[in-house]
Parts: sequence; structure tokens; C-alpha cells
Amino acid sequence: MTVGGFQSSWFNIKEFTTENGTKLQMATLKDECKDEFAQFTENKLEQMTERESSVGLDGLSKEQLKALGEIQY
Repeated sequence: MTVGGFQSSWFNIKEFTTENGTKLQMATLKDECKDEFAQFTENKLEQMTERESSVGLDGLSKEQLKALGEIQY
């Protein structure tokens, strides 16, 4: 199973019960999957960085960028 691209086989899943009886699951990364996980997250970061430039700021003039930078939130 994959969730957001993460492979469930990369993780050990443990279930814990809280004092009030709520059951919670916690995932820890398996040692043998650390390199594969690191490569996956590095690829995702590269994809996000590539998309960042296409957000729409590339087409703005220097004056427009300066005006946006002066906006007070």
C-alpha cells in the first residue's frame, strides 16, 4: 500500500493504547529502507522546487515584485 507515495513496507507499524483507551498507530522507518526513503524524499523535494518557479512570479516585473514585497500583512 502507498500513502502519498510512501510505501507501507518501508515502515514498522505499532499500535499503542492511551490511558483513556484510544488506540493509536505509530510508524517507524525500517533501517533497511532508509536509503530508498531518502531518495524518494529527495526526488519529491526536487519536484516541489521545480514547480515553485511556475507559481507565477517569473512573469512579474521588478516593480511588481517590489510592490508585492512592500505589502503589510
